[in-house]
Amino acid sequence: MRLILGWIPLFSVACLLLGGCTVKDAGSGGGSLTDSGGLSGTITIDGSSTVFPISQAMAEEFQKLHTDVKVVVA
Repeated sequence: MRLILGWIPLFSVACLLLGGCTVKDAGSGGGSLTDSGGLSGTITIDGSSTVFPISQAMAEEFQKLHTDVKVVVA
């Protein structure tokens, strides 16, 4: 019985985490693949102020690789 009760919190957390993993409709993002196979469009990142520095750094690096993509960090 203790073994079963020990797995309930773990299972509950796993369900909550996986519940946040959804796929947004690709047609509503406004981005596209260009004829040359590159990316284009806009990415908006919005989150906690604690993740702002890493989000900004990742956005800068991403834009170096994909110049047709505008990344906005809010």
